[in-house]
Amino acid sequence: MIKFSADNYKKVAFSEAELAQDGSLKSVFEASTCACSNYVLETHYKIYFTEKDPQQEGTSAETAPQEQLANTFFIERIEVDVVYGDIKEFTCNKGHTFSIKTSLTYL
Repeated sequence: MIKFSADNYKKVAFSEAELAQDGSLKSVFEASTCACSNYVLETHYKIYFTEKDPQQEGTSAETAPQEQLANTFFIERIEVDVVYGDIKEFTCNKGHTFSIKTSLTYL
C-alpha cells in the first residue's frame, strides 16, 4: 500500500492506527472542510494462474476430463496493490475530479 497527498503530490506515511487495520484503509470525508483521507487512487491486480488443476495432481492429458482441457485455468493466487490519496487543503466550493486507475496482469 502506498499513500500520496493530493495537496503536494508527495508520498505520505501511514499512521499507527492505519497500519493496525486488516490490510485496507477506511475512507474518511470531513464535511466541514471537504477534506478526504484514504480514498483509492489506483488498484493493481496480479493474477497468477496455471492450466493444471491442483486437485488432480498426477493426471495426464489422456486421463483428464475433456471439459478440463479446453479454456480452463486455475487461479493460484491474487496480489493487489492499492494506492491511496489524502486531500486536506481543500475548499468546498472548488471541485475536484478523480479518476481511479486500475490494471490487471495475468502471470
